Amino acid sequence: MKLLIDDGNIEAIESVFKLGIFSGITTNPSIIKSSNMAPMDLLKIMLKKFTGKLFVQCVNTELQKIKEEGEKLYSLSPQRIVLKIPFSENGIMAAKYFVEKGIPVTITAIHNLSQVVISSLAEVDFVAPYVNRMENAGLDISVVQVMQTYLENSNSKTQLIAASFKNIKQFEKIVSYNVPYVTASVNIYREIFNNGLTQKAIKSFDEDWQSMAVTEWVR
Repeated sequence: MKLLIDDGNIEAIESVFKLGIFSGITTNPSIIKSSNMAPMDLLKIMLKKFTGKLFVQCVNTELQKIKEEGEKLYSLSPQRIVLKIPFSENGIMAAKYFVEKGIPVTITAIHNLSQVVISSLAEVDFVAPYVNRMENAGLDISVVQVMQTYLENSNSKTQLIAASFKNIKQFEKIVSYNVPYVTASVNIYREIFNNGLTQKAIKSFDEDWQSMAVTEWVR
């Protein structure tokens, strides 16, 4: 499984990207808005500061405009940019166009298996189901496991990127489904490291060591 960062705060991303375990960054219009930066400036900084794939969403909804926008976004860094397009009729047609041109594309805002089926038939590279939004709508997020099983059993080239997490409980449930990719905010990753029981254990280790009469150790 590979981890991606779903965030637009450069400083926050830097604080965890240094761990060396992330394969890229995912963005969308909401994330870009929250950064309080000009969209293109943000993308250029991300490409300069961080390694791995950068997932960038097309904001147009008309078919021809999606094609034109996507080609321009992809040209920013053909080795690293992966386009994102929300699920829709025009989105699928645009995705098919990009697939035929060899441009990697993700169908995003996925909320059910049927959408995964259609997207995979368009041979897109990725589909991104929105975990927290599904749960907020009263849907059982175990449907993500059904999506993953479908993609595996159909020998589809399409891979699943689980997105939109509110808490670690959701995160851990989804990773247990053996999905190939998960993208989450810096806050989710920080919460994993700030586990109270782990911090208590570390404090206990330190106190016991410091209380020893002799602490000579490796030099």
